[in-house]
Amino acid sequence: MGKYSWNPSSEIPSLAGKVVLVTGGNAGIGAAFVRAIASHDPAALYLCCRKTASGQAVIDSVHRTHAQANIKLLTLDLNALESVKKCAAEFNAQADRLDYLFLNAGVSGTAPGVTEDGYENTFGINHVGHALLTQLLMPKILETAKQPDADVRIIVTSSVGHDW
Repeated sequence: MGKYSWNPSSEIPSLAGKVVLVTGGNAGIGAAFVRAIASHDPAALYLCCRKTASGQAVIDSVHRTHAQANIKLLTLDLNALESVKKCAAEFNAQADRLDYLFLNAGVSGTAPGVTEDGYENTFGINHVGHALLTQLLMPKILETAKQPDADVRIIVTSSVGHDW
């Protein structure tokens, strides 16, 4: 792993005009992603998370170094499909495009249980919630893909937890 290096400040291109949505942007990889791309001038960066106080803390920290960053906070609880539907509806009402969908939120090693909709917790949060969100945002993604400057992407993170 040590033979590769990557410098986000010089290797991420300008995101001018692009709209980005990230789930789990309040901690870990999601927060690092928000911090890394905020300086590349996306038209809008939507940070979606369940714990809005920690999401706002990430936004505040980004604004200390990139005051111009247009970051919007959306509540998203992948444990409840109604929350997923509400988040998607709010995004679709606010944004005219979606260039990058970063599906990052997730859980592992949680106590046995089920989501509000009856799915096993890990499966429901990590997969079902993101699948519904993607489905509800897909019309916006497909509209964006028709634009001359289109470079739409759906990025899904995982962890080594799948190796257990």
